Amino acid sequence: GKDEDLFYDRVNIQDVRWSCDTIPDLQREYTVRIRYRHQGSPAVIKQIAADHYQLDFNEKQRAVTPGQFAVIYDAETIIGSGEIQ
Repeated sequence: GKDEDLFYDRVNIQDVRWSCDTIPDLQREYTVRIRYRHQGSPAVIKQIAADHYQLDFNEKQRAVTPGQFAVIYDAETIIGSGEIQ
């Protein structure tokens, strides 16, 4: 395939766990890391089912991999994570 086919600006995650057991404010942006060495990118979170969410990134992300975990940060604090679908 083409390199451009590896980029996504929308990612679905499942089995989401929030560190405070409450859903954060979904009206704002958070930083999301999609790999261990990923620097993190701003994204808005949208709930689509009980434990399924959609991450809408400001910029397309390369090599989003199902089975990996997306980790959601508020500044330097981890607030949640979920498995990439």
